Amino acid sequence: GTAEDPFLIENGGQLYKMVAEYSNSDVTVKPETQTYFEITADINLGNKQWFVPGITNWFDNTAYDNIGFNGIIYGNGHTVYNLINSKVSAAAGLIPIATQGAEIHDLHLKGGNLPRVDWRSYALGGLIGFAKGIAGSEPISITGCSVEDFNIKAVYGAGGLVGYSYSQSLIIKDCYVVDSTFAVDADKTAKAAAFIGFVEGSEVNNSYTIERSYC
Repeated sequence: GTAEDPFLIENGGQLYKMVAEYSNSDVTVKPETQTYFEITADINLGNKQWFVPGITNWFDNTAYDNIGFNGIIYGNGHTVYNLINSKVSAAAGLIPIATQGAEIHDLHLKGGNLPRVDWRSYALGGLIGFAKGIAGSEPISITGCSVEDFNIKAVYGAGGLVGYSYSQSLIIKDCYVVDSTFAVDADKTAKAAAFIGFVEGSEVNNSYTIERSYC
């Protein structure tokens, strides 16, 4: 899909295929080309497990250490309903791992449950589980998106929009998170928050920007 002719996504199967087949970009390489997607309808995932083998559970598979999704998604104001994943440990969310250059625009999530599974349960976020890249890279951006009625529990890194952001630029603009709960294990280093659960790898002021957003 190109900017002029994006791939059109109208159901859960196509949405899953987008994530599973296009989460293979090297996080250390600046993308020369990116794939564009356009959501054309509201999508109800029907409380089916949102599990992407390898990508979602990369903690146990080092072959997936340096890959992620760097596509551009236009949600057109549509809503994805009932995102759940109760069988994964590390990196769970609509996009389990995003890397430099990834963009999500005008997409809403409503109704979701990402529970703590085991001691490896970290980087759990509604839109993006693990926002991963390198400092000074092309930013990951989330614009005009929302998360509503979600329950997320992790060992650490539980967030409504992003679970865990590591060493890169992350821009969040015109977003909101409402009627949701976020929790982590009782550890002072563990983080849970409405927008970004945990930020690591650079100074906070250089890592992300949040504009005109509320929770």
